[in-house]
Amino acid sequence: MRCLFVGYKVSIVTLVIDSNMAYEEFLLSVMVFAFLWVRRRRAQRRRDLMSWEAARRRRIAQFRLKQRQRRTFFMAATLSGFVSATTTARTIWVKLRSHAFFNEVVSGWSDEEWKQNFRVSRETFKVLCNTLKPSLERRMVTRQPLSVEQRVAVTLWRLGT
Repeated sequence: MRCLFVGYKVSIVTLVIDSNMAYEEFLLSVMVFAFLWVRRRRAQRRRDLMSWEAARRRRIAQFRLKQRQRRTFFMAATLSGFVSATTTARTIWVKLRSHAFFNEVVSGWSDEEWKQNFRVSRETFKVLCNTLKPSLERRMVTRQPLSVEQRVAVTLWRLGT
């Protein structure tokens, strides 16, 4: 028996056959060669499929990202156009108003005038203000709000009339 060798490398499968081989040795070497060739081919197909799947996943992810970007851009463009078309200049809420009436006139009222306008006594008014102060006090504001006493006074006057 002479040399029977089937070489299997990373990229090449080679079959070396000696002319003095017996028929059985030849068949064995051909079968081993076929087995190694099929195994190499399957491994290559698996690698090709995995790289194709990875590329496909990347393409799908890029497509979805572009879709999301297009939707976001469209929504932003639509909303900015809508907001600019429907927004009106609000100047009334920043208009400076005088608080002199409450500070000067109301504070000078007698107890009878107070009760006649607000329908409660001054003591009851102060109790209401102290009770409602935690919920009516503004913490973060863009302008100077009305004081709690002014709010309670306006509410009582509105409810009383």
